[in-house]
Amino acid sequence: MSLQRHYIASVSLNNSDSTTFIITLSDTLWEKNNYTISYTPRNIQSRDQGQLTAFNSMSVYNLLTDCQYFHTVPSKIETEEYYRMQGTSTIYCSDQGGEKRFPVLAMGDWAEYYVNVPQSGTYLLEYRIATLADTGQIELLMSSKDTIVLTSNLPATGLWDTWQNVSAVVQLSGGPQVIRMYASLGGFRSNWIWISSATGVKDNDSRVVKEFQLLQNYPDPFNPSTVIKYQVPKTSLVTLRIFDILGREVIFLVNEEEPAGTYNIQWDEFTKSSSMYFYRLIAGSFIETKRMMLLK
Repeated sequence: MSLQRHYIASVSLNNSDSTTFIITLSDTLWEKNNYTISYTPRNIQSRDQGQLTAFNSMSVYNLLTDCQYFHTVPSKIETEEYYRMQGTSTIYCSDQGGEKRFPVLAMGDWAEYYVNVPQSGTYLLEYRIATLADTGQIELLMSSKDTIVLTSNLPATGLWDTWQNVSAVVQLSGGPQVIRMYASLGGFRSNWIWISSATGVKDNDSRVVKEFQLLQNYPDPFNPSTVIKYQVPKTSLVTLRIFDILGREVIFLVNEEEPAGTYNIQWDEFTKSSSMYFYRLIAGSFIETKRMMLLK
């Protein structure tokens, strides 16, 4: 005699409201077994009249047991927190707070990670990498498909233990999904990936900088976006914070070790009314605070 087991499933149609329905199976979904499901179009429809597309022999995964790491953006994703990979392994890392890293990645090596993106939009993605003289390249793919959403060219850091952040802006779809870090050109080490809100979009100009400096934001007054520029003459632990007129912290824009360079970081404030703000840069022993005005 077979037992009827009932499972709840949720389907999102074209980024609209999810539809919840009951799946009835004759047995329990066991961790080690493989299952597939199929669907013939009938009446699963969203409120905006979107129709669930037919599919056949789609694999079913038990994410509660198969996935040890599930990252909700914003999140720092350590290289060893993959759910599957090809062509590489992990070893201990000399980078500060590095834990483990990938050894030198060859062309064609890849690793995949489960992530949950709160909503579709623009995000800041950072790779922590080290190279010798070779310059590598990373392609970011979504949901294990051949959809490349970002290609990042990596600089040569000069030494295998000289680590550098490489950042870029990327458009991500909302919801739980898989991202693949693919070495389209090899010859680099990887420590972690950091995905965060586009509130902190940075651009680094690595030309020679002789002194610490915090410049006035531009434009000022602003609505709703402004860019804060600062200079770091040597590798330093950098923090950049914004405070309201009462001295309360509004947001932590930067909190990491950064190499020498000139940095531009964008801040978007869509929710507040007109007000005065202060932004403070701390880099080593250097501390400076400036003010800016939001006009709505």
